[in-house]
Amino acid sequence: MLKKDAIAVAKAIANESRFEILTQLYIEPQTFKNLKEISGLEKSALSNNLLRLLDIGLIEKHQHGFYRITKDGKKLLETLADFIKESSGRKRETQVANAQRQMVQSFLERHKRNTGT
Repeated sequence: MLKKDAIAVAKAIANESRFEILTQLYIEPQTFKNLKEISGLEKSALSNNLLRLLDIGLIEKHQHGFYRITKDGKKLLETLADFIKESSGRKRETQVANAQRQMVQSFLERHKRNTGT
């Protein structure tokens, strides 16, 4: 069951429109009309995307027709942001280490050529 749930969430946020809706709702609750204007989606497309996010529990429909992100939706976006930040840091560390390794290798090759050993 966990595998199916993880795949459903991944598929839901892999869609650019749904991800945009989710991030807008992270900022503040929105009405259907506001989400339609922000996303540029047609009514039916917006409704389908909202239903998908509602079904997996990332958003909820609140009083007076407002949609808002759930605690799970917030946690998902925050976890994803942390992962990307940490991943970028690791990527940068790897790039620096590779550059240093290349500099050392280049130095050793020049030194070897100059000393004839």
